[in-house]
Amino acid sequence: MSNLSKITKVLSFLGLLGSLPLLAEPLNQFQVIGSHNSYKQVMPSSALTYVMAHDPKLAKAIDYSHPPLKQQLNLGIRHFEIDLLLDPTIGMYAHPKLEKTLNQPLLSESERDLLKQPGLKVLHIPDVDVKSHCNMFKECLSQLLSWSEAHPNHFPFIILINVKETSVGFIKGQQPFTFHSKDYAQIDNEIRQVVPKEKLFTPDKLRGNYSTLEKAVLTQGWPELAELRGKFLFLFDGNPRQKSLYAAEHASLKGRAMFASFAPGQAESAFLIINDPIDKFAEIHSVVKQGYMVRTRSDANLSATNLQRASRKEAAFNSGAQVISSDFYQGSIQAQEAGYSVVFNTNHFIRPNPIFHAFSSRLNN
Repeated sequence: MSNLSKITKVLSFLGLLGSLPLLAEPLNQFQVIGSHNSYKQVMPSSALTYVMAHDPKLAKAIDYSHPPLKQQLNLGIRHFEIDLLLDPTIGMYAHPKLEKTLNQPLLSESERDLLKQPGLKVLHIPDVDVKSHCNMFKECLSQLLSWSEAHPNHFPFIILINVKETSVGFIKGQQPFTFHSKDYAQIDNEIRQVVPKEKLFTPDKLRGNYSTLEKAVLTQGWPELAELRGKFLFLFDGNPRQKSLYAAEHASLKGRAMFASFAPGQAESAFLIINDPIDKFAEIHSVVKQGYMVRTRSDANLSATNLQRASRKEAAFNSGAQVISSDFYQGSIQAQEAGYSVVFNTNHFIRPNPIFHAFSSRLNN
């Protein structure tokens, strides 16, 4: 078989939404494009107008949305980002402050009922930007799981988790609770309550018999794609205090459900978050070559020009970062409005990583 035929065959396989071949390459030798704040619905126009009058910069930064998770999955998206808020009093986010200010409902009654249930909540900004395709963390996971079970050979889902601990000052609404050790245990517990054990790829499974997670990554590397098809992999994105709490009493993330972004040289280091692929291009390239996985962002400023977006996108693609988050992925509302999209030249969201596959980088020229 000619090299061109081999390339065509591999890329054809990668384009399948429902299944992928039993490829021998490890997970870190692929790149996948995903969505940023994947759960987010469009803000009601009245709410956006109010925010624009009080904080135009914020209004421009939050004026985006995504289709439901199932629709994103059908497009080919396999990387998602979910924001979590604690709700120990139960129902604290069921009546957004902006509803009272505007004297109109922002939530449907079904959404309000869900927000009155116990569990971790999912929304962008308390009291302001509150419309989500899944109001509960377990609801988001259930939607992903339902699709996964119907398409069991899919490229593994890589799900980035943020915790929200701040609010918008001018609204003077609910002040989110700060996450403590027991609250991080709740995140793990809710993941395990929804995602079956056999579908959850954890730090323990990667570490195996090695003394640390980092040693496992640098010695044996990541599992082959064939082993991870149909599975879920979670990555915690936190500030130093948050990550320290998540790793406390869980050296090398032992027993945890999520990987977390720790710098090389630490026992917990395996999957890094390096969001700026232009300024950090050399760093991303270096750690990817060493065997770490990296998540970066192909766009982070909704006010950027398409030329600026394209420059950052090319940096993200060529850096070798394996997970690339975007608001402008092909098929998204933002892409349609801007006339610009983030997609590999093969019109797919998954491709062999150019750091490890020379032909892949040629396809991007």
